[in-house]
Amino acid sequence: MPDPAVATSDLPVVNADGCIEKDVSAADDPMSACVYGAAGAARRAVLVGDSHAAQYSTPLIGAADRAAWSMQVMVRNGCPFTAIGPNDGGGPVASCSDQNLRLRDLILAERPALVVTSALSERGYARDLGWTWSSPEEMARGYQQMWQPLVDAGIPLVVVADTPLPAPASVPECVEQNGPSSDRCTTSRLDGTGDGPDPLVLAARGMEGVRVVDPTDRVCTGDTCPAVVGNVLVYRDNHLTDTYARSLTGFLAETVGIS
Repeated sequence: MPDPAVATSDLPVVNADGCIEKDVSAADDPMSACVYGAAGAARRAVLVGDSHAAQYSTPLIGAADRAAWSMQVMVRNGCPFTAIGPNDGGGPVASCSDQNLRLRDLILAERPALVVTSALSERGYARDLGWTWSSPEEMARGYQQMWQPLVDAGIPLVVVADTPLPAPASVPECVEQNGPSSDRCTTSRLDGTGDGPDPLVLAARGMEGVRVVDPTDRVCTGDTCPAVVGNVLVYRDNHLTDTYARSLTGFLAETVGIS
């Protein structure tokens, strides 16, 4: 059985080196901050968003390296790449708004070959952080407002839909207590994806020039989303373990377009 204690510390590369919390736009040399992949590459991709974007950093960096691209990572915990921030119960959470605008300006100046973004779903923010938007449509509008200048500039934008939200609060703890094949640790596809649209997907559907990649079929099989696949824990909390995320490298490279 996979070791749950290992799973909880199975983190992406940007957590290990601090780029998960680095404001690239405020760096002394923003163009070289948190850049990975092939040195001196002719093509660069940018990954931007919150920790659910960051969970794809290791496989995307691997894909970029193999394709002789560079990858600049612009991520921060709790900062979806949106112009409309959430409410935490005491008022609007505005800490990321200015940073997002600065990052957008940096991307516009850099004109990368590709921008990839992802984020925890609205229901995930509500359940696990207590942060809310007035509706999925409001969150989607915030994404569109942030993305539109990139689209207008002709920069390709790919949205990776959020992964299904696991039902157990802690999948590793559930597996430790009940075993890797226990139904208690398995999430139904319907429960994991919810009964409404992911605001990321909702926003992308309303815009020309934005593509959507949906990883759900890589996390769920049939009607269920198992806790363990191939003796690898899928989730460390509401995030994928880095080991499982690395198994998506080929899928992401092909569907995102890093080749």
